[in-house]
Amino acid sequence: MPLQYDPELAKIVEPFLRNMGGFPRPKLHDVEGRRAMLANMFPQTTAPPSIPDDIE
Repeated sequence: MPLQYDPELAKIVEPFLRNMGGFPRPKLHDVEGRRAMLANMFPQTTAPPSIPDDIE
């Protein structure tokens, strides 16, 4: 049975995947390059996550 994607998921991620075609690909086994690329794609905020008061 071939792999099938959910049509709703495909519709949502299609623009993202289309835009990723323009990104330069890191060289094979370039771990630092991949980390830098992902850090730019998913920047971390400086604010720590909020923890609800009822969690000990």
